[in-house]
Amino acid sequence: MIGYTDFAINGRLPSILAAFHEALPAVDIDLIRRDSHEQLEDLASERLDMGFLTGAVNGKELQHCCVHQTPFVAVLPAHHRLAALDAVPVKALAGESFVLGEIHQWRHLVPQIQALCLEAGFMPRIAREAPNSDSIFGLVAAGMGVTLYPDCHLNYDRPGIVIRPLSDSDTKLTTEMAWLNSSTNPAVYRFVEITGKLLEQVSASE
Repeated sequence: MIGYTDFAINGRLPSILAAFHEALPAVDIDLIRRDSHEQLEDLASERLDMGFLTGAVNGKELQHCCVHQTPFVAVLPAHHRLAALDAVPVKALAGESFVLGEIHQWRHLVPQIQALCLEAGFMPRIAREAPNSDSIFGLVAAGMGVTLYPDCHLNYDRPGIVIRPLSDSDTKLTTEMAWLNSSTNPAVYRFVEITGKLLEQVSASE
């Protein structure tokens, strides 16, 4: 069983799964969408074999490695005053209403967004909280606020919003692959091996 976040499934996880299936087509993979903190709990209790989650990963019982880093972008209502810019400075969002994920479910991401804003000199004013990515984008499209979001191959044709790179920040979101040191599942170690080879190929091509 493999857990994943929205960011993982919109990032490098699909290519990793494809590489594993090509190498070991007889091995079935069960996937479950879980928040990062839930994955850490499920890994510790052996309800998951592997997790793809937002770092950082703590715990001596876990092995982990970075599989993807992606920059943050500004997500704005289509008619927002900053939408005409090619790139948006984070500091220009001071005073804006923000739409963020619910802190309980998004506890690994919201603090990173807050820290990004603090670096620009302000604390984001949270006007709305949403349970998932689609809800966040829907609320932004409705003009309820703006947000900062990892640029995980987002669909730039989403109606009602515009997505702009940040001009004054190179902060990135890290997606980690984690597994138990004590795992007795041989497929876990083959998965780690195949993932490592794929990441080496990606790194060499960049």
